Amino acid sequence: MGVPKVDLNDSPGSPLTAVLLHPHPDMGGNRFNHVIDALYQSLPEGGFSAARFDFTSSDVGLAAHEAAAVVEQCSGAGAVALVGYSFGAGVALHVTGPAVVGWVLAAPYLGGALGEASTDERPKLVLVAELDQWSPPSRVRPIAATWPNTTVTTIAGADHFLAGRTAPVVGAALEWLGTLSGRAT
Repeated sequence: MGVPKVDLNDSPGSPLTAVLLHPHPDMGGNRFNHVIDALYQSLPEGGFSAARFDFTSSDVGLAAHEAAAVVEQCSGAGAVALVGYSFGAGVALHVTGPAVVGWVLAAPYLGGALGEASTDERPKLVLVAELDQWSPPSRVRPIAATWPNTTVTTIAGADHFLAGRTAPVVGAALEWLGTLSGRAT
């Protein structure tokens, strides 16, 4: 399995590249998902490069392998942060290469085995949707409370699909990546 085709929205002089991981491909998720697209368009305006691609598999292990290949490709420009939404957040937890400086997990679906990132000391931001149908705050907070160096923030009024709530996700990611970039340079 090779490196997937990657779209890069570069921000010259960026301290890091955010590799964006989309929702479940069998449920219509792709690199053009509204949350992923909002991040892809907005992160460079905030000074961070953004990379996105389509998973070719709905298997978490194979998707993590693809994400790791993209991280490796993007690491030539410096540090990488993984920013996953829903299924993509679950995949992100399985990618822990040395170029990765942190993880942003938006509306993470935390079903099944959690990846190595859940016990990794590097920083994590978990953005949990207040009204999430599958991973509400009452389920996510106790799980994430066992993870080192993890901040959990609730996106008020949002369900799992984050319809109409991408601005708070983008804002929280930008703020957190700004804090993180001090460690990445």
